[in-house]
Amino acid sequence: EQAAAGRIAKRPPPRVGEQELVVAALGLDAPRVIDDASDRQQIFDLLLRATRSKTSFAAVLSVHPDHIRGRLAIADDQFDCSGVGALRIPRNTVAAFEQAIASGTPSIGPLATGEPYIDGFLEALGGLQSSALLMPVIIGTRTIALVAAHRGNSTLTMEEIADLFP
Repeated sequence: EQAAAGRIAKRPPPRVGEQELVVAALGLDAPRVIDDASDRQQIFDLLLRATRSKTSFAAVLSVHPDHIRGRLAIADDQFDCSGVGALRIPRNTVAAFEQAIASGTPSIGPLATGEPYIDGFLEALGGLQSSALLMPVIIGTRTIALVAAHRGNSTLTMEEIADLFP
């Protein structure tokens, strides 16, 4: 059962009272549930769980002027997400991150940069997958976070995750 539920770094599983929100977020009406969320952390948790329901690994990364910071992650047992909370990636080093931040639109593609030092940071996101989802979280006109997710070596398509977007 733990493998099916995944593992979470930094956050415990939802309390019984939160189950309804999580179940709703895993359905086809995730945007409505997110609209009803009461705070930023609850929105991150809902996005993370909804994304994880369609992938093997999902992480929330907060966007700052000089770096991108790992916040929390949930994954199948095959992935170690314990290092996500300590992750700090300098800005303007991962082209896929910067493209998602600038465009404000979800995308699927590789994360690897070819720079061993930077790619070492990306290993904390479950490896250098060739088919990774990057989904910006935007408030007003500013991207405040990215959801990064993948299925390991399996391909991920936009059609399979379209119901995650408003």
